Amino acid sequence: MNPIIFIPSPRDRPEFLEATAKINCDKLWLKYHNQDDAYRIAREWFLTNKQYTHLVILPDDLIVTQNDFDVLCEDADNYNVVSGWCRNTIRLIEDWKGPPETEETADSNISINSLPPDPPYTSTYNRYHFTSIKEIQEKISYGITFVRVKFSGFPLQFISRVVVEQVPFRTSEGCCVDSCFALDLASAGIKQFVNLLVRTTHIQTKNSELKVNKEKPDIIFENKKS
Repeated sequence: MNPIIFIPSPRDRPEFLEATAKINCDKLWLKYHNQDDAYRIAREWFLTNKQYTHLVILPDDLIVTQNDFDVLCEDADNYNVVSGWCRNTIRLIEDWKGPPETEETADSNISINSLPPDPPYTSTYNRYHFTSIKEIQEKISYGITFVRVKFSGFPLQFISRVVVEQVPFRTSEGCCVDSCFALDLASAGIKQFVNLLVRTTHIQTKNSELKVNKEKPDIIFENKKS
């Protein structure tokens, strides 16, 4: 097992930088690229550097720990596509029109039973049918800690080389690369799984923090030994 973490990073969040610095793994940063370019370049780089067995997607608005990484690394020995999960923060944005959200009423970022709408860019929140945190907690209480899902949203997602070779990343009108990936996995008959015991933390961010088209795009390879 020799994974590399791919970090699509259009922002500069201090808490993310601090947390990610503690993860012991090689990292490939795609700074200030749009989604199309970031994922395309990362995939091409990975396919060229054949010493790596897994591409691990870690968006720069997600806080993970070394333990999160290690647990999923073990899972990735047995599953081609596996991830953790996090709380969905879309309903926490300032212009959300619905009722105030609490932990009890919040959704996760995963959907166990539903694929994303196709094409994804046309969709709305409710059409994703996100699995609620309450349902996840209930499953864990019953001893169900590992589930097959239709959509995961890249919450620290391990993808084996054989899958990266087979399924290119793409966007839907420039967005929704995670949704497109879920649709393409399903089309290819490739299953994806979530370890419900690996709960990561999604940072609520604002569009004003994005630095795409404001800063010069950069590609940074970070060797864990350096």
